[in-house]
Amino acid sequence: MITIHYFNPQEGKVLQAKLNGLPISIPVDIRINRNHPEMDENLKKFLAELEKLVIRLGGKWEITHPSDRFSPQVGKNFLDVLLCDGVNPTEPDSITLEILNEQHKSAWVLPMMPRAVIKTGPPTLTPPLNKQNIAFWDTSVEEMAATILARAGVTTLDRRVFISYRRTETQPMADQLFDALTRLNFSVFLDTVSINPGEDFQARLFEQLADKSMIVLLHSPDFSNSQWCMEEVKFARKYELGLQILRLPGASPKDLIYQYVSASNVVALKESNLSDYSPGYQFKLENQELERLVKFIMLIHDASMVRRLQLIRNKIDHAIQSAKLLPIYSENGAYISTNINGKSYSLFPSPRPPGLKELFDAGSRTTEDVGSKRIVIGQTANMHSTRKQQLDWAVNGSPVTYENIFNLTDLLNDMKEGKR
Repeated sequence: MITIHYFNPQEGKVLQAKLNGLPISIPVDIRINRNHPEMDENLKKFLAELEKLVIRLGGKWEITHPSDRFSPQVGKNFLDVLLCDGVNPTEPDSITLEILNEQHKSAWVLPMMPRAVIKTGPPTLTPPLNKQNIAFWDTSVEEMAATILARAGVTTLDRRVFISYRRTETQPMADQLFDALTRLNFSVFLDTVSINPGEDFQARLFEQLADKSMIVLLHSPDFSNSQWCMEEVKFARKYELGLQILRLPGASPKDLIYQYVSASNVVALKESNLSDYSPGYQFKLENQELERLVKFIMLIHDASMVRRLQLIRNKIDHAIQSAKLLPIYSENGAYISTNINGKSYSLFPSPRPPGLKELFDAGSRTTEDVGSKRIVIGQTANMHSTRKQQLDWAVNGSPVTYENIFNLTDLLNDMKEGKR
C-alpha cells in the first residue's frame, strides 16, 4: 500500500490519498508539506502532476480520511517531502527532527526548491535540516513527481539503461545520451566504455542486458544489418525487457526490428531534432531535444520497472495456482506466500536480477505474515559467475535464497516434495 498525506491548499486542510494498483516491494508512506503559503500554487501543481504520474504508471489515486498523526512505521518506507520557496525559513517539525536524528529505519527527508534561488538568496533551511541534499527543479515543480516516487521506493533511484546502437552510424549520439544520463545518476551500459579488456564480449553484453531496466535503441538506417544489434533486440524480446526505440531519419518503419518490437514503443526523430544532420554522416542531438529525451527516458524507465515488477508478480501468482497451491497475498502486495507440508514460503518478485539488496530486503522483514522460507524471484539466467558465487555464499545457511523466474515450476515441485 502507498499512502500520501498532504496539505490541500484549495480546501485548506490535510488530506490523505491511497495509491492502489501499483506493485511495490515494500509499503510506502509519503508526507508532503510546504514551508510557506506562497508555495500553495506550486503545491497544487505538484500534487496534480504526481496524481497524473501515478495514473500513467497504472495506479489509482483515492482520497481517504487522514490519520491524526502520520509518522514513520516499522516495516514501511517513509518519505518526508518539504516543498520550499528558498526565500522564507524552513524549520523541521517534530517528525522531521525524529527522522533527521535517525530515530526511524527506512525514513528520509527530502527538501525541494527552485534552482534559481541558490544564486539569489541566502540558505533558508535551518539546522539540522540544512545538512540534507536538496532536490532542485529548473522550470517547474512538476519535474519533481518522478523523483518523489523514486526516492520513496515506489520506483527506484537505481536507474539502469542499456544503449543499443550502430557504432558506424550513431556513436556521437550514443555518447551524448551516455553522458547526459550518467550525470543524472543512471547506470548506463555503452559497449565502448563498459566492457573491460580481456572480457568475453558476448557474455558481458548479455549479462548487462539482463541487468538493466530498459534498452534505448538508436534505430539508424543500417541498424538491422548488424548481427550484434539484432541479437540485442532478440534478447530483449525473449526476456521481456523494456525497450524504447528512437527512430532516426532514413530508418524504415518496416525494418526487420519491428518483427520483435511494438511500433508503439517508437519515437520518430526529425532532421530538425539533430545537429548538423546530413545523410550518411554522424551527428548529435540538438541540446533542447537531448534534454527532452532524457526526461522522457526517465519516465519510460520508471514505467518499465513498474510493468516488469507486475509481470513477474503475475508469473509467480500463475505458477502457484497452476501447481494447485493457494496463493496468500501480503496486505501491501509486496510478496506472495503459500503453505506446503506445514512450511510457510514467501516469494518476493524482483524486476531485475536479484542482488544483495533484494536478499537483505527479503530476509529483514519482521512482520508475522512473512514465511520462514523466503525466495527472491528474478531473471538470473545470464548472471555473471562471480556475482552468482557471491550470492550463493551469502544465502548459504540462510532462510533466504533466490531463483530464476523461468524455473518456477521446478521450484514449486521441489517445495511440494520437501526439497526446499
